[in-house]
Amino acid sequence: MIKNLFYAGIALLIISIAIFLYVGSQQANIISQVAGKVTLYNFTVPADNYSHVQITLQNSAYLIALLKLSGKANVYLFNGSGYAAWHGDMAGTAPATGLSYAKSLEGSGTILIFNNVTIASTPETGTPALYNSINQTAFLPPGPYYFVVDNTNGSLSSGSTVAVNASYPQPLTNNVLSVISSKEGNLVYLGIAFFLTFVGGIILLIYGYTRKPEGEELPASYPGKSLKGKDDISKEYIDQLYKGIDRAKRERKRRRPE
Repeated sequence: MIKNLFYAGIALLIISIAIFLYVGSQQANIISQVAGKVTLYNFTVPADNYSHVQITLQNSAYLIALLKLSGKANVYLFNGSGYAAWHGDMAGTAPATGLSYAKSLEGSGTILIFNNVTIASTPETGTPALYNSINQTAFLPPGPYYFVVDNTNGSLSSGSTVAVNASYPQPLTNNVLSVISSKEGNLVYLGIAFFLTFVGGIILLIYGYTRKPEGEELPASYPGKSLKGKDDISKEYIDQLYKGIDRAKRERKRRRPE
């Protein structure tokens, strides 16, 4: 065993484990920066009525929200002016439904429309929106935004109460996303360092354990080692030399004339 290489391999493995633990803690820290500040809001929407969740953006931000409903109802996302216009229409005496009012405001206040769903979210997940004006890579401008659960005429659950579970993290501003992106970039390099130190440690560990230092006598049973030592070789050589001399004497006697 080459001890220096063997111990160097152990050291690299320890370093790789330390890097792995650090990356894991930093990843958890990034997640907690977003998911750790989630607002949960539970409410009910009576039959033939509507209610809303208001989210106010202080700066331009990427909006993430999820609404889970106990029954199928219409869900809309309005900006401030869109909600004021829709709410005014709903307070009037016109026979139109909340869904038709929301559609009439497309492009001028309505941002999202979900028709008879139990899950509504931004960005969209498994349930597609009937209407979506959000550019998935763009921020929404500052201001109030309203997620409306419409359980009036046109909703499949309009005859019963609908329970709603709303959750949304802090709006992701450009500053927050820049910090997260920077940290994620650093974690990529640390991940590469972990891989290299781990593989290097394994190689040195195996090589150092299986190899023999220069000049160290190998055991007799080691593959490729001769079973004869130096003394054995010298004795064999001398024996062959004497035998050669004896053969030469016998040959001269045989050739000597009678």
